[in-house]
Amino acid sequence: MPRATLIPVLSLLTAMLLWASSFIALKLAFQVYHPMVVIFARMAIAALCFLLLFRWIWRFDYRAGDYQYLLAMAVAEPCLYFLFEAAALQNTSAGA
Repeated sequence: MPRATLIPVLSLLTAMLLWASSFIALKLAFQVYHPMVVIFARMAIAALCFLLLFRWIWRFDYRAGDYQYLLAMAVAEPCLYFLFEAAALQNTSAGA
């Protein structure tokens, strides 16, 4: 496999493994901590990562009216997604 296609494939495989393992880690964390504490910690860690990358994230082409879409995405993606994911993980098992 050429190097040009190997890097994206390995990146996708790594992302897939991290994503899949996060569900198991969350399920285990919910056994020890209240789900809202876990979700808050997850959001806080993400916010710290964004602060570290702020100078690169801030370089985007803003057009008038984009704030509505950005605000909707901010509410829907991390906030509601993590809350619904926490509720779903409380009602499912990691085993068969």
